[in-house]
Amino acid sequence: MSDPGGSEVCHYCGCREISLIEDYIAEHESATDLAGGAVRALKRGDIAAAQGLLRDMTTVLRAHWRGEENVLFAVMRQDDEYTRYIEDLEREHRELYGPPARSSMRRPCQDGW
Repeated sequence: MSDPGGSEVCHYCGCREISLIEDYIAEHESATDLAGGAVRALKRGDIAAAQGLLRDMTTVLRAHWRGEENVLFAVMRQDDEYTRYIEDLEREHRELYGPPARSSMRRPCQDGW
């Protein structure tokens, strides 16, 4: 997990001990695991499994983003030091929000490739 500047989230500041942060990290890991499962399903040619995993990932991410934006980001935005980071993260959410749900997972022969 990294911040908008690209550096890794630390393991030494203690923020991972905060229950809310720990929950958000678990959601990130769940989405990553689901994405990896979808990739593996595609490699096996199991389109239906990949579609199901992507739907599950979309559900996890949408709930995660709502929680981040309505709770965590709202609190962090009160500190001017974090405003730019929060704006970048919210913009990233907008950019990423739709693609998993809109992904076309048709079989190659249906697309002609």
